[in-house]
Amino acid sequence: MYDLVTMPVVYHCHAMTTPTEPWSSEGASSLLETTGAETAGGLSSPRAAPGSPPDSLPGSAPGPVPGAEEDSGNLAEGAFDTLRAMILGGSLPGGVRLQERRLAERLGLSRTPVREAIGRLVGEGYVKREGGMLTVSPVSVEDILEILTVRRAVEGEAAEIAAGRCEPALIANVRAAVTGMLSPADVTPERHWSVDDLVHLTIARATGNKLLIRLVSDLRARTRMFGLARIPRRFDPGKAEHLAILDAIGEGDGAAAAAAMRFHIDNARLAILDALAGPALLKR
Repeated sequence: MYDLVTMPVVYHCHAMTTPTEPWSSEGASSLLETTGAETAGGLSSPRAAPGSPPDSLPGSAPGPVPGAEEDSGNLAEGAFDTLRAMILGGSLPGGVRLQERRLAERLGLSRTPVREAIGRLVGEGYVKREGGMLTVSPVSVEDILEILTVRRAVEGEAAEIAAGRCEPALIANVRAAVTGMLSPADVTPERHWSVDDLVHLTIARATGNKLLIRLVSDLRARTRMFGLARIPRRFDPGKAEHLAILDAIGEGDGAAAAAAMRFHIDNARLAILDALAGPALLKR
């Protein structure tokens, strides 16, 4: 697929870099195992230092360390970012069962920051917990259609607000990224999605509305969770639609920018229906 409360202060959009590719799936299978014995470590237990308090026994957990709480928070944040990237990149696809211990081993972390990261993933809808089982949340055809309906409204508004707020040089840079994709045979799905992100997130950031930016980013992430292989790559039509949106924004024509964005997302929705839903869903 080639698509894959406004604040009164006027912001100018800033250049953004093309997102990096997500984690490789190499070794991801180790995160998904449901059996296997723990290995016994060969390390000897530490000896208590002279003058240690009575509860500082060999092998006991260390007491609180200044800054440890902050470090734990940083580790949990890093674990969250990594696991989220693996989900979005398909290394951890929808429906896959997760095990906290295996995830901790793969990330080289203790279970505490991984547990905190999983809790956040559950709270944000990337992972679901049913009883004692954790699975990556799948995104169905019905889900993606609902997501695109919301994106149509939110991103149409974003395009209208962004009109006239972007510097010409930034519009030119984004246009160059779009036109630089010459042939679908030479463009990987990851590069395609990165350029798509560049277009849509640049427009969202131009609004200066932090809530809108987060919403667009989250909705696009959930679009990606649907699976790149399942989204039709509307190469040439998508390029033309993106350029029309950018042109309207560069000319300061908010109404035209909003209409072009909605037209773009409508076409993406129709392409998914045609490719995945078929006549059965269309008859509903």
